[in-house]
Amino acid sequence: MNQEDQTILSKRVGHDLSSMKVDELQPEEVCPTPPSRGKISTSENLTELLQHVRDNDGTLIELDLTQLALDNVKLDESGGVLVARVLQLNRSVKRLIVPDHGIGNRGANAIADMLRVNHTVEYIDLYGNDIDDEGCISIANALYGHESLRELLLWGNRITDKGAIALAQALQSNRTITYVSLVDNQIDESGASALVNAVELNPRLATINLANNNVPASVMTRLNAALATNKLVQLKIIHTEDDEEEEVTETRRSSISRGGLSRNQNPSSRHADHFEDENTDDERSGSDTDSRTEDDDGSIWI
Repeated sequence: MNQEDQTILSKRVGHDLSSMKVDELQPEEVCPTPPSRGKISTSENLTELLQHVRDNDGTLIELDLTQLALDNVKLDESGGVLVARVLQLNRSVKRLIVPDHGIGNRGANAIADMLRVNHTVEYIDLYGNDIDDEGCISIANALYGHESLRELLLWGNRITDKGAIALAQALQSNRTITYVSLVDNQIDESGASALVNAVELNPRLATINLANNNVPASVMTRLNAALATNKLVQLKIIHTEDDEEEEVTETRRSSISRGGLSRNQNPSSRHADHFEDENTDDERSGSDTDSRTEDDDGSIWI
């Protein structure tokens, strides 16, 4: 970013984000109570909110920068990198929404680095950020072994088959992502086919949205069929888990019931056992009495 762009960015958000470091966000500058969802309405709130993100404020679960974009206050690449770096330290934000901020591949690469250390975020929306295959591949590589992200929205970018294929390969082994939006990119048949294969191999994938791409109708038919199958599989898994849970509960109830009957059944038998025990005690007592001899002086010896 050139000096003119840095100056414009500094005027827009009140700080020069291109040179700002995470350590420069001071805790003492933080206001006492941040918004719980973290939606930004004015540019002056951005730095303040990022301080809350850095400090792991537990009430902050969503970082939504939509309003800044609507006000034509853009993060650009440097701002996107800063947001991603701050999120590396965070363990409360679950939803990151950065639409139309022009963070580009640099910002996407930083998001990927964040995903490698952050296993809290569940939803990422990077609509309209001039991300091409480079940024998409970086994010895809970060999804291997990632355990929290459920929804990834990369719609309105410049991703082609190359990026889609890399993403498809990562989705084959990822076990948390269920929703991916690639609407309005530049994906053709090969990229779409790779995504279909991912859906066929990973039953957790419930939605892959490829609207407004150059995908042949035949591939879209395969995709829709595979997604429908996955949804049926998930329903079956849910029903199976419910049945198993119900079976375990019933087994426990039956066990408790049988245990109660075994303790309570045949009370007369229990009484007889008790009576027998008493007789045994009496017999022992009598036997003991017989074995004792009383002297003339009244003392007893055994």
